[in-house]
Amino acid sequence: MIRTITLNPGFDHVFDVLGPTDEEVGQVHGYSVLAAGKGVNAARVAVALGASATAYALVGARDAGRFAELLEADGVAGQLFAVAAEHTRNNLTVLELGSERPAVHFKAEGLVLRDRASIDRLTARLRRDIRPDDVVGLHGSNPRGCDVEVWAELAGLAEKLGAHLLVDINGRGLPVVLQASSPTLCKPNEHEIDALDDRRWSSDKMTVGRALDLMCDRGVRLPMVTLGARGVAVRIGSKKLRVFHEVKRAVIQVGAGDVMSGALESRYLEVDSDPIHAVRWSIAVASAYVSGVSVQNLGSEAAKRAHDVVVEDLSDEWL
Repeated sequence: MIRTITLNPGFDHVFDVLGPTDEEVGQVHGYSVLAAGKGVNAARVAVALGASATAYALVGARDAGRFAELLEADGVAGQLFAVAAEHTRNNLTVLELGSERPAVHFKAEGLVLRDRASIDRLTARLRRDIRPDDVVGLHGSNPRGCDVEVWAELAGLAEKLGAHLLVDINGRGLPVVLQASSPTLCKPNEHEIDALDDRRWSSDKMTVGRALDLMCDRGVRLPMVTLGARGVAVRIGSKKLRVFHEVKRAVIQVGAGDVMSGALESRYLEVDSDPIHAVRWSIAVASAYVSGVSVQNLGSEAAKRAHDVVVEDLSDEWL
């Protein structure tokens, strides 16, 4: 079972638009709303790829019912924990039809926690639910008012209960988690790797290669740095590799990292037994997604692309 944890989710409102015309008036050709957040998105992808997944998330008390309905519509089991007197944030994605430009995403302010009640309920539920060999994913940012030590508590709980741990969190929580646990996989992007080094006095540049080594030294079995359209850097044994797939036209780039997480979580047994195969698969799935393939069709499209995924030594540019 896959269990994703999102402490700062949101509703994603997606508008498909055309225009504007010479009269500066465009047309809306489609609208949808999703229950979203990094772990929620990953769970949706994992389910679409045939895995069993439950999304654990904090939500504003006023929005819990609607959030649950949207999760259910996507076939994702949800465990939601209401934050009193709070609304879940509303994000905006605009996809301009007929344009070469990828979708534009606007992110709103997230939840504010004024006490630990919702965190404690979530933690208690995880303690009851997690089973040995589950995969537990920690995703995204922590809400305002929530100490980053919460991530370390959740990571420690997952490991104590025998789960495989995937870490895809932002900011100061990252080094805290790596000090408290030894994740199976950790995947910051190249803009987040500076957070790995808590030596504030260090003048050394945190390169991608150094970040891979540092994560490996801290017990991460599959350290990874995502490189946007250029794929991912990964260390397997002593080898540092770049894995990528050329995309002819990127329709939507927002959420590609979440899609990768969902794909990796759906193949988490291979992360231990055949890590390069799991990484190649996740890149093929992400490539299909950014090309505009629907979540429901990611698996079949990724199967067509997997043999074109390139694996090469990481170049000096990132070392």
